[in-house]
Amino acid sequence: MMKDSNLEEYYGNREKAILAFNKMILEEACKQDVPLLERLKFLSILSGNLDEFFMIRVSGLRSALLEDQVSAINDKKGNQGRHKELLNELYQEVHEIHAKQYAILNNEIFPGLEMYGVKILKPDNWSAEIYQYLETLFVNEIAPLLTPIAVFENTSNVFTAIGNLSLHAAFWFKEEEIQEYKNNEPSPSLVFIQFPKNCNRFYKIPTLQNTFVLLDDIIVTFCASLYPGREIADIILFKITRDADISVDELNDDDFVSAMEDVLINRQLSLPLRMTCNGTSDRLINYVAQIFNLHEQEIFRFNGPLDLKAFMQLYDTITIEELKFPTLKQATFPYDFNELWDAVKRDDILLQFPYDSFETVEKLFELAAKDPDVLAIKTTLYRVAPDSSIVRSLTKAARAGKQVTAVVELKARFDEALNIHWASKLEQAGAIVVYGVMHYKIHAKTCLIIRRERNTIKRYSYIATGNLNEKTAQTYVDIGLLTAHSGICHDVSSFFNVLTGLSTKKSFNHLVMAPFSLRSKIEELIEREIAKSSPEQPGLIIAKLNALNDYAIIQALYRASQHGVHIKLFVRGICQLIPGIPGLSETIEVRSLVGRFLEHSRIYYFRNGGTEDLYVSSADWMERNFDKRVELMLSIQSQQAKEKVKAILMLYFKDTKQARILGSDMEWHSISDTGNQFSVQEYFMHNAALQHVKNINKPLLIPRKKKHNPR
Repeated sequence: MMKDSNLEEYYGNREKAILAFNKMILEEACKQDVPLLERLKFLSILSGNLDEFFMIRVSGLRSALLEDQVSAINDKKGNQGRHKELLNELYQEVHEIHAKQYAILNNEIFPGLEMYGVKILKPDNWSAEIYQYLETLFVNEIAPLLTPIAVFENTSNVFTAIGNLSLHAAFWFKEEEIQEYKNNEPSPSLVFIQFPKNCNRFYKIPTLQNTFVLLDDIIVTFCASLYPGREIADIILFKITRDADISVDELNDDDFVSAMEDVLINRQLSLPLRMTCNGTSDRLINYVAQIFNLHEQEIFRFNGPLDLKAFMQLYDTITIEELKFPTLKQATFPYDFNELWDAVKRDDILLQFPYDSFETVEKLFELAAKDPDVLAIKTTLYRVAPDSSIVRSLTKAARAGKQVTAVVELKARFDEALNIHWASKLEQAGAIVVYGVMHYKIHAKTCLIIRRERNTIKRYSYIATGNLNEKTAQTYVDIGLLTAHSGICHDVSSFFNVLTGLSTKKSFNHLVMAPFSLRSKIEELIEREIAKSSPEQPGLIIAKLNALNDYAIIQALYRASQHGVHIKLFVRGICQLIPGIPGLSETIEVRSLVGRFLEHSRIYYFRNGGTEDLYVSSADWMERNFDKRVELMLSIQSQQAKEKVKAILMLYFKDTKQARILGSDMEWHSISDTGNQFSVQEYFMHNAALQHVKNINKPLLIPRKKKHNPR
């Protein structure tokens, strides 16, 4: 019996799906066969993810709860009870995640690192020589950067002084030692000190190898010297996480760059959502929490260092090979880069990062900048590296007189400041800089290079699932396609005309563009699969993406499953589709994988009665990607590239080592396989090493299928 796909019970909760993904990250940190610094890295990633979870998702729920309260006052029907219950559940779940996170850190990772000679010395273990060295360091290098802020009773100055995600120390003095200020001003009952943003979090002891001291302990130990003659009674460290879901008013702000800068400022002063802290004084912790109007469930007490994101500094510093994954040997471009134009004209070049070197893309921009035959470069920039070689090449090209157009998305969350910086550099070099499109984020990743060849104009394009960012390309799994295909390049040229010139052309031959036609195209492809499906040859949809939460697309997939279409989904993070429900989604399988590299590529396959259509895209199947962003989906034309993409896609469903399967209970379950385990990421690494000096478009060797029953 077919079930009604409109029922709310058949859609998983988005916030819980995010936490389910983060639990998989935590599971990787628990694995004994993962090198210790890599386990620490997973804990660091987890901390950053949970900060963002509160800044964006929890802040949204808090706003919804406030709206419900207003509706209740106005006698309107609201969801106050449901939202409040969900918030309570989420806070409790995050408390449990953090408890496991710090148990692993304190009981396994720190002791394990010490066995390799890597030590983080606590004050109790400082020798007299170390104490003297750190005291001198504090006086000469740290103390001049500190600004103690006295918090007076019945004042609110502190609220605006404590920025989002900034680490602070809070302390008060022994009561008998507090003296009146001059002119009968009130004595400070509390002092806050912000950790300087330009200080290291770890300080190496020069006389000892791989021995470090945390800035936290240095400040806690020596901050009393800022108040001679006084003695600190209690001290804690804390961090406030604030609402960061703040958008720019695009209708009323004439100066878009200034408006975005205001957003960055407002983010520092917005509503507090939680406090993470450590220290032994519950009285002081509760006092500080009251200042920010935070309740008990919003206080996270950690038995260890705060802000584990900063531990990436330790990861980058330690060079002991056994503590990290082996170095990835990337496949490189098999020809001289001066032959790049000819190589692309022979056939499309399909790259899979990080297994293929991102140097090919960097060299593409470098070559375009210095090649006298290149006339123009157009590109989108969403998130670029802090020291971007691609932007440097673009500025050189602009200074050399080439027509350079950069569509810079200033609304790329948490990268706004960096994008403003690069946009300014490009403008100063003479490039045409376009600051996105009103009401939409430009999330498409593409560039167009126009070159004069034998008195004709030839166009080259690069279209990708990931950003033009050489840093993230070392850890994010993405697909990039270099092509000279005239039809594709013509479409890319028209795409830029839409972005920069408000062209009315919204449909293309080989590209599909959101927000105009991507949703309808995906729905059309699903419906076509239903129409061509039969018991003898069922339809087949295979998709690899980062998130699936669009209700209309989920309904279409449910409908396809009810008509016998087989659906295999690889969803890295958020998935609100519930698989395996009889009469609704019993032919749908959902997998995910958390490993050494972040799975970021979007690949879509439709059997189409045996003709087989393959697409790569910048878009996930989310409402925001379909309706609120400018995205591109490319239909792959090269047969060789199509075969390689299909092989890549199929391999993800053979992983029995790191992959997990989503059950109808919306929990991720490891795959039980007593035989030889296959890791898709390890396979790609091995394959890249084999192809290190070979043609990067060589077809993948597909491992033999091994029978197993993961369910």
